[in-house]
Amino acid sequence: MEKTSMEISHNLNRISILQRIASQKASAKAGIYIGQLPLLGYVAHHPGCTQRDVAAHLQVSAPNITAMVKRMVRAGLMEKQVGAENLRCNSLFITPQGKEMLKRSVEVFTEIDRMLFAGFSEQELLQLHAFTTRLVENAASKEYRDASHFALIAMLKKMENDSDAQLPYLSQEQEVPTVD
Repeated sequence: MEKTSMEISHNLNRISILQRIASQKASAKAGIYIGQLPLLGYVAHHPGCTQRDVAAHLQVSAPNITAMVKRMVRAGLMEKQVGAENLRCNSLFITPQGKEMLKRSVEVFTEIDRMLFAGFSEQELLQLHAFTTRLVENAASKEYRDASHFALIAMLKKMENDSDAQLPYLSQEQEVPTVD
């Protein structure tokens, strides 16, 4: 049982890495930074939203959104318009170029999913979904359970960058478990 669970964990990590590699290549092929896609998608589905709306939805800091919006406006993917009700608050809109970029990106990422799940039946996909959902529920403590994908990535990056960070499940006296 233990060896099998370790092999499954290894496979899940490997799948995650391979999927990230494919996603990075796909986003480069589409000409967009992968982190910009959720922002572009949100604005496309919520025309006139504010940067604060986007930050709240993606659960990331306002300064991160501000920097991304600036890059995307410069790239012609989105535009800002002064808010009608609040002159200090800009409304965001996707441009025709942004819509085309989003369409191409969705096509590319759909192809990645097709490749990843090739040969699986509908029943197998439903089972896999149930299993992976349970794994996520088992892995996520209360602190992480409701966090968005992007918020989790931000938390992980902060932990990786903080040399004094302690893993939450280890006390000062415990050793980090190793696999021989």
